[in-house]
Amino acid sequence: MGYLNIILIGLIVPLIMEIFLNAFNYHVRHRLTLGTTAIRLVLMALIMAGLAYVPFLLVNVTGIICFTSLLFTVVFYVVPFIAVDLLRKTDLNDKLANLRYKLFASVFGLGILLALVMLIVTTFSPMTSFNSLTAKTAHTEDVPTMKKDETPVAISTDTARSEMRKAMSDIDNSQYYVLNDNIQAQYYQGKPVYIAGIDFKGFMQYRKMHELPGYFMISATDPDAQPQFIKKSIKYAPSFWFNHKSDRAIARQSLGYKELSDGEQLEIDDHGNPYYVDTLYKKGNINGRVNYKKAKIAVLNAQTGKSQLYSPSQTPKFIDEGFTSDVASKMNDIYGKYNHGFWNTTIIGAKQGVAKPTHNGTEDGVTSMFDKNGRIQYVEDYTSSDSSKSAIGYSTTDARTGKITYYKLQNVMDSDSATDNANENYRAQKWNAKMPILYNVYGHPTWVMSILDNTNTLRGYYYLDASNQNLYANSSTANATLAAFRQALITKAGTNANHSAMNYKKYHGTVDRIAIVNDGGKSVVEFMLKGNKTIFTANPAQNNRTALMRPGDKIEFKASVVEDESNGSVTEFKANF
Repeated sequence: MGYLNIILIGLIVPLIMEIFLNAFNYHVRHRLTLGTTAIRLVLMALIMAGLAYVPFLLVNVTGIICFTSLLFTVVFYVVPFIAVDLLRKTDLNDKLANLRYKLFASVFGLGILLALVMLIVTTFSPMTSFNSLTAKTAHTEDVPTMKKDETPVAISTDTARSEMRKAMSDIDNSQYYVLNDNIQAQYYQGKPVYIAGIDFKGFMQYRKMHELPGYFMISATDPDAQPQFIKKSIKYAPSFWFNHKSDRAIARQSLGYKELSDGEQLEIDDHGNPYYVDTLYKKGNINGRVNYKKAKIAVLNAQTGKSQLYSPSQTPKFIDEGFTSDVASKMNDIYGKYNHGFWNTTIIGAKQGVAKPTHNGTEDGVTSMFDKNGRIQYVEDYTSSDSSKSAIGYSTTDARTGKITYYKLQNVMDSDSATDNANENYRAQKWNAKMPILYNVYGHPTWVMSILDNTNTLRGYYYLDASNQNLYANSSTANATLAAFRQALITKAGTNANHSAMNYKKYHGTVDRIAIVNDGGKSVVEFMLKGNKTIFTANPAQNNRTALMRPGDKIEFKASVVEDESNGSVTEFKANF
């Protein structure tokens, strides 16, 4: 329903009243004139235009109609005529006055009744949106895996944003522009990158230049990468004015649809051409709820202004985030709250399984993750509604399809606790952990975080066992941190229960080489078998016989070996001595 239609419908009740009053005025010939009628209608139309932009009134279209009709009736009919009647001491037996008061009472009562009905319908209909979500539940062990050279660990968006701001001076006429804070994760020619647009500082700068000269791009996986400014003419953008404002260009070509997101996101195709992407939904639902299954993806060519609507399954391949990050965040709110039904969330409900997203992500409360299949996933963890420090769930949302995968978690700390733990280890340096993402590392739910200094420069990575805050590793690179964490699992796991989640295989053979080394203040045994290049690592605290091995001893054991590298959480050790 368009903005003009809302105004016209909102004026229906006042117009009907004008017709009634003027009809009786024609017979009674009392008080009303054509001029006063015209003035009243013009004033009502102007005020309606203003009210339609007041955010707290825009619950839904029906609510606007009910409220404005009721308001206009009171302001333009009840109050003025009562005042006139009081001043003139009009007799209530007067036919016209009697008619007016009956009409006022009827409209006022019907308006309140209709408003209450709409309030009830809106309040008790959140399941409309919940049922339209595409979601499935998975197990903890299915949380996205983290293996060397498989899942890229992206640099923080704060780091990318900081580097781009430093490069702003390289743009011609840089005094006219500011960096857009919305950093977009996407694949460009198969490689993970971050891109960000620039905006005009104000209207005068826009009037001077009329178009933007390009956008920034930086690698999302190389900490040493420098941002590049890609020169591409942009003639439609969020910071533009009049008909070249991107949301207006999309709206003109998407009649009947309403913006679901808080703004458009910049994406590029494999030739570097810029597009603005927005998530829309069909308007007109009486309860104002969104049906996510009918969501559409609007793609606006930022150079030509041509926009096209797609269903999520038909979106062009270069679009990685058809569902924008803020839409994904709203979907997580709905899914977490209503996954056990509406009544469960009310004062009379048990609130069983109600999950509250932590909104600790880097963009609109979620974090964009590059998965091993070449897609963008929004990730976010959930805590219970009583704001405990344990995570009860974790979700990934496919940015192209909007499909949510929810993982139930047990005995896992939430992202707040994880970042607090990491920050304690960098208190002296005053560095901070950012962008916590939960991975399954060698069978352990593990928080993977980027460590930034106060200039948002990447200083390293921090891996923390989500079930054991004393089991962590940190280093300057992702691969070194992964190796250190693997070693920490070996030397600090401590109990067989911790080992059970790892993938163990049986080994036997003759000891070829052996050494006792110090790792973090604890001694571990490293050894090799004849004919096997793997370096196995054993913890003497778990089996002291491992420290007594000598070359030539025949042994049997179980160990978890990853990619034929040293990863020896050796257990069930047997020897011939």
